Amino acid sequence: MRAAVLDHGIPCLAFALEEKAHVNVWKTRLAEMGLPSGPWLGELKRAALRGEPADSPFRVWWREGAVLREQVVPLGALTERLLTVSVGQRITYVVDAAPHEANARRIVELAHGSAVLFIETPFLEADADVAATRHHLTAKHAGRLAREAGVDRLVTFHFSPRYLGLEARLEQEAQEAFASAADASARGGSRRRRPMMALLAVGEEVNHRVGDAQCPECWEEYPEPCTCGGLVHAAGGPEEDEDGNVVLTTLCDQCGRSEEQLDVETELGQGAP
Repeated sequence: MRAAVLDHGIPCLAFALEEKAHVNVWKTRLAEMGLPSGPWLGELKRAALRGEPADSPFRVWWREGAVLREQVVPLGALTERLLTVSVGQRITYVVDAAPHEANARRIVELAHGSAVLFIETPFLEADADVAATRHHLTAKHAGRLAREAGVDRLVTFHFSPRYLGLEARLEQEAQEAFASAADASARGGSRRRRPMMALLAVGEEVNHRVGDAQCPECWEEYPEPCTCGGLVHAAGGPEEDEDGNVVLTTLCDQCGRSEEQLDVETELGQGAP
């Protein structure tokens, strides 16, 4: 957790929450090693993040009906074959900030490279004088700061009651400033926002991020690499199997196949389409 002190007429804090690292499991390699998925994968990821020695014995366990099965494998053999460790994501939260350069500099520094920036948009640019008097950002200013910080996604909130029923205008103004390359050029900015990732529907969830190996909406160790080159996303449902595990809905963001279909094709020796 990081924080920055902002000016709102009084001191206020903005926050950034960042994972130390993000760990993905190659599910296709599990099958190659003859190992099932299960809660032990979470234990494996935590052991890898703690940096435990590669020669440490690691217990792999699962249930087959009422029978408990287990194997003891060197930790390094599992982490090398099964895990990919990448830089953790950052989420930043900014509210109550006066629209001056010192605040802007602190916000951009705190939010730099964030996956998501939650930032106040109380006023339209047309009411910038009112915003300044009340020590708040305008929607346009917030969008510019999001673009300058190079965040992936902008989420607006903290709307003034004067725009009751007109909240969509605040959202539109912020998002247009966020996406405006012309505005970046006019300001002489050299940084460009990374393109917004397309969204994928998995089961009833419609906010999985296509091509994002760290998709924050995915279930536990997902997304996983697909044989087609895409990523298999997963969403949990209300049902459980006979062993008490949550039944998952899975979908590749490129070929559209489920994990069950991929497993069948692997057994049959078929390749990617």
